[in-house]
Amino acid sequence: MSSNVDVGMRTWTVAAVPTSDFVAQEQNFLPEILLAVILGSGILVVTIVVISINLLESRHLRKISEHRGKLLDRLLPISVSRRIQEGEFIADWYDAVCIFHMCIVNFGSWTNRLPVDDLLFNLNRFFSEVDQLAYHHKVEKMKTHVDTYVAACGMFSKSIPENAFQKMLTFATDVLKVSLSFQVVGRPETSCSTREDTPPAQPTYDLSLQVKIGIHVGDVTAGVVGITKPQYDLWGN
Repeated sequence: MSSNVDVGMRTWTVAAVPTSDFVAQEQNFLPEILLAVILGSGILVVTIVVISINLLESRHLRKISEHRGKLLDRLLPISVSRRIQEGEFIADWYDAVCIFHMCIVNFGSWTNRLPVDDLLFNLNRFFSEVDQLAYHHKVEKMKTHVDTYVAACGMFSKSIPENAFQKMLTFATDVLKVSLSFQVVGRPETSCSTREDTPPAQPTYDLSLQVKIGIHVGDVTAGVVGITKPQYDLWGN
């Protein structure tokens, strides 16, 4: 760095010349500055990575929670599912509930004469039709066990017992109609068809569907016990 200074009739040029010590000091500062810049950049990158990982984990956990909630909604009555997700212990008592209990009387004949895949195929067909009727009549499906189907009415609605019984009676009548027209068939063998316009082979069996239906009206205790495979079960006389 230099500057011009007027002294009398002469002009002097004054220049600032860095000393060797100053240059050496500046050179010593340069690596420290570079190191600080590198460390600052590294910390910034690490911070961005950590924030991104936390966001991804948060989204993943939220998706898992939503998926778990949907599964519980399919396994349990909606109101019970919500209470479980909020951490509530489920123990309920109802003074007037209508219970539907149905079993397949000739299920033993099915198991003796049907292959396993055809047995489960027909059981699924029948219970799926009963599920649709339950949804249509606003009856709550509680559970199935082997050849038994249990449903309830009057627990989650404010309908009077007489209305609940009438609703269940109509549901039971429709289930009986379905059972009388039900035909036991073999599971379609789609792999056997060589042409797209050829319907799959579906054998029929000389078997009927005989059901026994019982309806109970009264007080019940209901709740969920255990920590795996939750089920809203009923107890009563």
